[in-house]
Amino acid sequence: MPKQGSAIQGMKAKVPNANWSALDKREFAYDRTPITHLNSSEMDVALYRVKPDLIKKEDTSSILLSYLDVVIQGYHQNFGIEGVKGFFKSTIGWDRPILDDRSCPIYPRHQTLSKIEQGLVDDWIISSSAMVKQLM
Repeated sequence: MPKQGSAIQGMKAKVPNANWSALDKREFAYDRTPITHLNSSEMDVALYRVKPDLIKKEDTSSILLSYLDVVIQGYHQNFGIEGVKGFFKSTIGWDRPILDDRSCPIYPRHQTLSKIEQGLVDDWIISSSAMVKQLM
């Protein structure tokens, strides 16, 4: 979830075959918002934000570690260690449990992390006292 008053680095990428409906289906928990000042004749640009009705303090849904790994890998590869730090500083909602599915990933687009990338995730989990639940 976005942290009020913060900014986050991001990237734009082409939607395969301009199939926005397929991307909307995959990103069902997010609202797509067009960013008109960045749109050009070569591609439409949009931002996906978590749906407000899914941001509930009492929500106890878990964050998949395999998903977090992919996010941090992307930040590390594109923005370096400072980008990873910026991601964690600019987001909230880390009071939810993190489901450790790393050895048997549930997230369909999971990736293998380098030792450095895995260390960035693991070090943050330890320093933030995030609650980690083991996959049963």
